Amino acid sequence: MSKHIIRHFVSLVLLLSVVIVPATAQEFRGSITGKVKDPSGAVLPGAMISVKNVETNITTNATTNEEGIYNIALLLPGKYMLTVKMQGFNTSQQEGIEVRVGDRLTLDVTMEVGVVESVMTVTATSLIDASSATTGQLVNSRQISELPLADGTAYVLTNLAAGITYTGDPKFSRPADNANLAAFRSNGTTGANQITLDGSPNLASQGRVGFSPPSDAVQEFKVETNSFDAQQGYTAGANVNVATKGGTNDLHGTLYYFSRNENRAANDFFANKAKQGRSPRDYKRYGGTVGGPVFVPKIYDGRNKTFFFFAYEGLDDVSPEPQIFTVPTERMRRGDLSEFLAQNVTIFDPFTGRRVGSRTVRDPLACNGQANVICANRINPIAGALINLYPLPNQPGLGGGTVNNFFSPQTRTYDYDGILARADHNINQNHKLFGKFYWNNRVEDRYNWAGVISGVEITRGFDFRENTGGNLDYTATLSPTLIFDIRSSVSKFGEFRRPGETFDLASLGFSP
Repeated sequence: MSKHIIRHFVSLVLLLSVVIVPATAQEFRGSITGKVKDPSGAVLPGAMISVKNVETNITTNATTNEEGIYNIALLLPGKYMLTVKMQGFNTSQQEGIEVRVGDRLTLDVTMEVGVVESVMTVTATSLIDASSATTGQLVNSRQISELPLADGTAYVLTNLAAGITYTGDPKFSRPADNANLAAFRSNGTTGANQITLDGSPNLASQGRVGFSPPSDAVQEFKVETNSFDAQQGYTAGANVNVATKGGTNDLHGTLYYFSRNENRAANDFFANKAKQGRSPRDYKRYGGTVGGPVFVPKIYDGRNKTFFFFAYEGLDDVSPEPQIFTVPTERMRRGDLSEFLAQNVTIFDPFTGRRVGSRTVRDPLACNGQANVICANRINPIAGALINLYPLPNQPGLGGGTVNNFFSPQTRTYDYDGILARADHNINQNHKLFGKFYWNNRVEDRYNWAGVISGVEITRGFDFRENTGGNLDYTATLSPTLIFDIRSSVSKFGEFRRPGETFDLASLGFSP
């Protein structure tokens, strides 16, 4: 009976930057910068710098400039080792460097004079992002894996950041509860928040979250609450900068399954009050991830070069939503509205309106002397057919049985599937590619509070939501001080609703 509601939100973004380092494009990747000096404090221009990702063995190189400064930009979040070489000095290695999402780390290196080449290895202490004024809260992969996550969505941990206040409904934090996942305010602001996924916008319509990656696919994210750099715009609230996981040289994966049903849940309070039994309750969340090098025996060995990562999540949720409604009584169906007289409510006949002085007056409605009664011959036949599609009262209610007289043990069924696939390819030390694709679909069966009447589930309806998108990024190091980076992304969010079943409206008396 309800009209289709259709909503599509399409975002197409092309980010093109030719960057003189340090890089400042709309970024989720990090960077390491610093100064190389000799023991006396004099700067060392021309020192060779290499930064290696210890999980993929992908190396990025640079050279210090005339001021002894180096900069390694656009590093994927992960663990790194930095090596500095220069003739006449011992090679210096710094291990245990962790680059987090959006980090701009500063690491100065002092070289030791050496005639015979040797390697001096130092474990880097905790580094501070001293090159950026942006403040915020980092949520790392350990927190995501160990802290309680309602419905497995990592976005709920945005509330850990200082200044963040949640404004949504905590009951709905599933992957496609798009509005509630973005329902938080930063430092009291009322504007929408900006949410990015690997540096690309990830929003549905009306400031809602678009795609929600499975928690096992999230490397980490940072909630930036104020003092944004110029790269972070398009918001008066916070910026949530999310980085997804990629493959490494080691094949690894996860599997998970979570279940609960009515056997492990108490009855709803209102169902107990209405002396109703437990409604169906079933909840199953399951999925897994796999990532590693691309390897095809005897054809291609992608170790140290090409990597993949894939994640899937499914959610089946049947939850009770008992509710009390007001429906027409048996007497109202016949046009007898006299039950309202006990509440001192008088209904006036709309066809008796007339002017008396400056006022319009009407006569009380009556049929054969009975107040608040519509004569049978005055009832519109379509209205008479429609009113019979309401259920009859099933509880006493209030106001003589005219208010809150129908209890419905309705349920809401939620079926969700989502996937994320990512690939990273190291063409050579100066040219790199990465891309990903994501998709999710949610079907929600809801509104079926009236049940079956005259063979029709008259109030039942379905709500559909679907996200499709992805991005592709190419980075070229043109010189030690010039980086070319281009990223294109597209995301499409669609939502529509339709009734559970339809029937011929002419059967109610409407014309064909």
